[in-house]
Amino acid sequence: MTLLPEDLTQCSRRVLAHLRASYVSGQGFADTGELAQALQVDLPLIAASCRQLQGLGELAIVANRGGDELLVRITEVGMRAADRADTPPSGSLVQNFHAPVGIVATQVGNHNAMTPQQRSGGTVEEFALLLAQLRAQVATLPEDDQDEATMTIESLDKGVKEGKLARAGRAVETLSKLGAASATFVTSLKTISQTLGLPFPGADS
Repeated sequence: MTLLPEDLTQCSRRVLAHLRASYVSGQGFADTGELAQALQVDLPLIAASCRQLQGLGELAIVANRGGDELLVRITEVGMRAADRADTPPSGSLVQNFHAPVGIVATQVGNHNAMTPQQRSGGTVEEFALLLAQLRAQVATLPEDDQDEATMTIESLDKGVKEGKLARAGRAVETLSKLGAASATFVTSLKTISQTLGLPFPGADS
C-alpha cells in the first residue's frame, strides 16, 4: 500500500489527538492495534504515522513487537502539538490540560498518581539497557533477596511493555526496598523510574 504524504500527515494528527485524550483519561500507553481500531485506520498507516511522530519527537515507541505492532506513548512535544492542532478524533473525550507533561504519559487516575519527568530521550533501547544493568546488579543484593528482586524486575518489564504503569510503580517501590543495601542498585533503579516518569519512594518531589 502506497502511503500518500497528506494521508500520513492527517493520520499523524489524529493519532496525537487520540493519545492526548487517552493521557487525560489516565491511559499512559497505547498500541498500534488499539489505535487502528479506535481511529478505523489500517494498521500499516497507523504504524507509519507513529514512526513519523517519533522522528518529530512527538511520540516515543516503547516496545516493538514485530512488524507494525508497536507500543507507544505521547511526549511533551506531542502534547503541545496536539494542543495546537486541536483536532481530536470523533468520539474521544478531550479536556484542557495545562500541567507539566514529561516524555512519559503516566496514569493519573485514583491511586495511580504519577510525577512526570521531563526528558529529551526515552527510547526502547535505552530502557532495555537500563533494565539489563539493573538485572546485572541483583548480585550486589543480599542473597536472600535476589530471587524476589529478579521476579520483581520481570514484573516491572512486563508492566511497562503492557502499559500498566500502576504495576510498574509497585515494582519500583518493591525494588527500592529490596535494594536499599546496594547504592549501585538504587542508583540504577532511580534512573529507570525517572526515565519512565514514575515516582521514586522517598525522593524529593
